Parts: sequence; structure tokens; C-alpha cells
Amino acid sequence: MSGQGADKLSIDGATAASTQAGEWLVTKSTATDWSEEDEKTFRAWLERSPAHRLAYWRLELAWQSAGRLSALRQPMHRSLLRTEPRTSNWLSRIAAIFGVLAVAGASYAYLQREPTAKTYSTALGEHKTLALTDGSTVELTTDTTIRVALGRNRHVWLDRGEAFFRVIHDPAHPFVIQSGGQRIIDLGTEFAVRHTGDTVKVAVLSGKVLVESAASDPHYEPVTLTSGEAAEASLQSIRRIATTQTKIKQALSWRDDILVFDSTPLAEAAAQFNRYNKTQLVIADKRIGELRVGGSFPTTDVESFVRVAQHILKLHSERRGDSTVLTR
Repeated sequence: MSGQGADKLSIDGATAASTQAGEWLVTKSTATDWSEEDEKTFRAWLERSPAHRLAYWRLELAWQSAGRLSALRQPMHRSLLRTEPRTSNWLSRIAAIFGVLAVAGASYAYLQREPTAKTYSTALGEHKTLALTDGSTVELTTDTTIRVALGRNRHVWLDRGEAFFRVIHDPAHPFVIQSGGQRIIDLGTEFAVRHTGDTVKVAVLSGKVLVESAASDPHYEPVTLTSGEAAEASLQSIRRIATTQTKIKQALSWRDDILVFDSTPLAEAAAQFNRYNKTQLVIADKRIGELRVGGSFPTTDVESFVRVAQHILKLHSERRGDSTVLTR
């Protein structure tokens, strides 16, 4: 095929995945001599990066939703079949590519703004499992709210709290989660997403996910996480978290209504209990908070944890309204 290999566009700043995806979409839609070698090159580009696959999927989906692919094919076919100067051909292709980007961007934004979604929530201390129509499951822990929209697209919005996802992988219909200004795209996996304040933490139990900023002007490059990896993202940055698959399993013990601590700082353990209970644990000072604790406890059994703190760590407890204060 004449075009994709020799005529690879070299526009200033056009190395971004979205621009490359736009060129591929225009080329595939207008080519009259698309060959097996062209398809092989295209597939290799897709496999080179999850960002490539996501960018192409977005453009194709949004462009199709706008009903523009057929309109693109007809005029472009005529222009490519004419024997025009090379510069004119390039200008036509560049105009088509940026037309794709503009229409697809607007269409995708519209689809994002107008979801048909159902809301699910859990109360303090509650644990709920949802069976989705595509065969995937979502487990919600305490004080969590999500919105789910499944159809041609598969979208979930995690508005607050934490959820564990076991996704049925479908390359043609990516499973996309948005939370706290971040977007998490399933690449065939089991993973947890936790939205706390201004940060979103993603931990992968098995498989692979792509984490990227949902902002129009992102401050970091997309990050791929595989089994046993985790990351924490904010609007400004993303950082990988040193962890293991074993630690991730321990952190997900809430799925069995259990909290597991292994030489965990007392302040961190108290914070975990506070997510599940009306009775809040208060650590009297920083030094006490640095003491280490271990063991397994039901998520709502604050009393057992307090007894361990009293007998093992030699701490005192005092009930003050809805708080239990731990002191030396």
C-alpha cells in the first residue's frame, strides 16, 4: 500500500498516540489497496503500547458514533485516486486526520457527559457484590458509591470509597473506570481502585491495567500495572507503590470482612478500622501511632482490636462519645 510506510506523517508535535491513531484511522478508512503487510504493521503499532490501543479505540468508537466514517471514505477515496501533487495529498490527509481528532474528541466528550448509569452504594461497614450483565463482578467495601453503565461501552465511575473488579476481558469493548480525575482501563485482570480525598490508588491482583489522567492536558504519561503492582495518582502526578501480590491480597482481606495486619503501624491500623465503624479510634500521640501490630480482625470488631492494644502494647483506652482514645 502506498502511504502508511513511506508517507508516515512528520508533523511537528504529532508523535502523540492520538495523532498517530488518527493517521491510522484515516489510512485504513481510505485505502484502496490495504495489504496483509499493512495490517501486520498496523497490528504491531497497536501492540507496541496500551496507549496506542486506547487512542485508536477511542477515535474509532467516537467517529463511528458520530456517523462520519462513511463520509470520510467517499471524498478521501476520490482525492487519493486523483493524480495530485504530493503536497496536496499530504494536506488532504492532514486535514482529514485533524478532522477525525476534532469530531472524535467532541463525540467522546459527549458520550462521557451523558452516561446512562445506575448507582450502587454501601453504608458504613457494609460489603456488597454486584454481578454485571457482561459477566464481570464488582465488590464494594464500606461507604462506597459507584455508577455503572454497560452497553456498547463499559464504563464505571467510582465516586468514593473502594471497589474490587473482576473483569471479563473484551478487547473490542474495554472496561473503563473513572475516579478522582483518573481513568483506569482493564486489559484483562482483577484489581482494586480506592478513591480517597484527592488521590486514587490502583492495586492489581492479577492481569494488567492501564492508568492515565482523564484531564485534557495530563501531567503524567499513562502507566501500565501488572500483577502484584500498585500506584497512587493525583491530578498532578502518579507514583508506583512498592508492594507485592501477597501484600495486595492482605489489603483486600476486606472482601472476607477481615482486616489483616502484619507489623502494621498502629495509626494505619486504626485508620483502617475507622473506615468501617461509627466508633472511631483516636491515637493520643505520634509515638503511639508508630507502634507495630499484627493479627486478623473482623472489620467491625473494634473492641477486639482495642483489647489487643491494651494487653500486647500495654496501652490504655478511654471511651469519649463515639471515639475510643488510645494512650500510654
